[in-house]
Amino acid sequence: MIIATTRTPIDLADLPGLVCAGYVGVVGDVAPSDACRRIVIAQLVLEHGRRAHNPAGPLWGVYCWNLGNQDAIPTDLAPSPGESPFTLFRTVPECEGTSCQRGGGVLRRAFASAQEGAAG
Repeated sequence: MIIATTRTPIDLADLPGLVCAGYVGVVGDVAPSDACRRIVIAQLVLEHGRRAHNPAGPLWGVYCWNLGNQDAIPTDLAPSPGESPFTLFRTVPECEGTSCQRGGGVLRRAFASAQEGAAG
């Protein structure tokens, strides 16, 4: 199923808990080190930016709770994007310098919550 692309900002104060819970959900009962958690948070801030470039502002470029911009993989799309067992959304145009990719957009996984997105 393809849903509307919706901005879902995440407060920076929530990131340490989200990152830790997502890590534990994937790895098991081992919490990430403080250094690992800080690196992941720095990467998320770099990828998603902050509202109005405010250092204390929320992650702004998060859509459909997809932390890390996870693209849909071929098995997510089978037999077709519209019939996918996963919820998907189309990306917004991405701009770099003076060029923008305004094609059909990439399909990415959509999640129901920030917690689910972090675990994904």
